[in-house]
Amino acid sequence: MASLATPLQAGDTLTKTGDVLQILLPAMAEICAIRQGTGTEFAAGFVTSEIVTHGLKAGLGNTAINQRPDGGGHGMPSGHTAMAVFGAISLARKCLHDKPVLGAIAYGAAAVVAASRVDAHKHTAGQVAAGALVGYLANGVTADFSSGRVALGYSMTF
Repeated sequence: MASLATPLQAGDTLTKTGDVLQILLPAMAEICAIRQGTGTEFAAGFVTSEIVTHGLKAGLGNTAINQRPDGGGHGMPSGHTAMAVFGAISLARKCLHDKPVLGAIAYGAAAVVAASRVDAHKHTAGQVAAGALVGYLANGVTADFSSGRVALGYSMTF
């Protein structure tokens, strides 16, 4: 209750905005993918992003690169940024390809998430950049479960 009575600081607003956008961007991309019949591909990229992000966090242990600016651990890479970038790229490339202004807004929203993590002292700029790279690369994962077979692949177009 005390936190409700405390006015939000600029950093608090940025952090909360980043928290919302890191969920909203991939959710919007997922809805689009389902409507287009590419939900399986979206899920493959989403799961890949999560596995790589959390695998790196666990695998890097107590190394310096994995330390957060606020003193916590498991900071490499930024999961918020990975999800936001994954969602923004998926949304822009697959759903907004004919609407460049909206695509640019999606990318800008992912940049807000990245900035919010640095501003909140949850990640370094390097950890955020690594998260962005994970989200970007996860968009290339492909999956096909048709005909009783499982086929995973990777394909990126630039």
